[in-house]
Amino acid sequence: MRRLGVFLALRWRALTGTASAATVALGLLACLCTLLAVVGPRAAAQLRTAAFRQFIAAAPATDKTVTGSIDDSAMGTGESGGLSASQMQRAAGQLRRNLRGLPLGPAAEDWFSLTTPPVVVTDHATAAQSALPPKLELTYRDTLASNVRLVAGRLPVGGGSAATLVQVAVTRPTARRFGLGIGSRLPLPGTGTVLAVTGIVQPRDAAAPFWTVDPVAAAPAITYVGSYAFWLGAAFISADAVSTLQARFNMAATQITWMFPLRLGQLTAAQAGGLQEQLAGALATAGQLTAATRSTASRCSATGPSHTKRGQKFRVSVHCSPARSQVPLSIAMASGTASLLAEFDAEAASVGSVLDLFSVSLAVLAATVVLLAGWLVAEQRRGDFAVLRARGAGRRQLGVAVLVGSAVTVLPGAAVGAAIGVLLTPSSSASLSWWLAGLEVLACLAGPMLITVLLHRDYAPIRLDQ
Repeated sequence: MRRLGVFLALRWRALTGTASAATVALGLLACLCTLLAVVGPRAAAQLRTAAFRQFIAAAPATDKTVTGSIDDSAMGTGESGGLSASQMQRAAGQLRRNLRGLPLGPAAEDWFSLTTPPVVVTDHATAAQSALPPKLELTYRDTLASNVRLVAGRLPVGGGSAATLVQVAVTRPTARRFGLGIGSRLPLPGTGTVLAVTGIVQPRDAAAPFWTVDPVAAAPAITYVGSYAFWLGAAFISADAVSTLQARFNMAATQITWMFPLRLGQLTAAQAGGLQEQLAGALATAGQLTAATRSTASRCSATGPSHTKRGQKFRVSVHCSPARSQVPLSIAMASGTASLLAEFDAEAASVGSVLDLFSVSLAVLAATVVLLAGWLVAEQRRGDFAVLRARGAGRRQLGVAVLVGSAVTVLPGAAVGAAIGVLLTPSSSASLSWWLAGLEVLACLAGPMLITVLLHRDYAPIRLDQ
């Protein structure tokens, strides 16, 4: 071990010459400058990420959701009854697969709905009276049970296409405004439908998109038509009643909506910048689907026994089943996330440029200090190199010698500084950090070498043949 130490000390002395102390100082300076070069841009990126996540947390939930919507009459499925609940569920699965490149939340957070245009309610409480008769939207939402707390009664069930009595659930504010209770009946003029209230509910999370995308679902609101006003509320129906709504209401204004919440709070500011283009591409193509629809024609097949006994009548069984075909389904996709990201970029661009400029200025200043340290190394070895120059060594040889001597401390010091910088800013990354760190290492290595070459340009080797 002692021999190894002596050997390393001799090699160290041979490489650094009379500038051992200055070379050590240069290595320490390389460590510090590289640390600052790495930490500066990464800390700025971390600051932008923290600002982005605070900005996203304060944004409305509806702006962090991808929405698909279609008018019932524009579906082009070839069925007068529109889409069933199961077809809407299959469409939701196709849409999610088409959006899989986006930072979607868990599939359990997705939901879809079918909502009718407002219909007049004639049997209502005094509290719902206004200039115009009150109206109700009828809506089916597949995740109703997981988004409400049952206050009284039960959630609606049943209500096929032939039923005139449709079970509904309403929120507590809707029940108070319209004077409803468990067992109340509301006839809907012109539809041949009577609503039967089976449950009163309240939201689990009133700030969730389930409730904020259509505020009257949670509580009735005054709506104006010109100078006249009326109360507008909503009632929830079951999946079995979807066909009833599509058969008895104005399909041209019936709206089907799919909602896909995004998980934006886990993104960095750099990832959010790349999400805008990705989101635009996904919204342009994700809504092009196909839907299975039942045609009017039937597909029939005949079957019979392969062998018959003599004298036995030959019997043929005919089986007919409705034929299904795949037809295009175009769903309009939209998201408030694009404008949200654009707004953040506009606010953060000026601040980010100032922080980056500060990091570059600090790196240039550090490189200047490194060059001064390199001049000190070259000056301390000036006598050694003058002797070598006089013995016939070229300036290239001197440059290589000082480069090797500097690298002994500069490279380990820079590696240590970069490692400490990464440890101090583990949750961010910035390519500018490594460019600036490379600038510092280049100044530490090239500075002493170039200064040495310039200092010894006037020395001429001694020619022994004269």
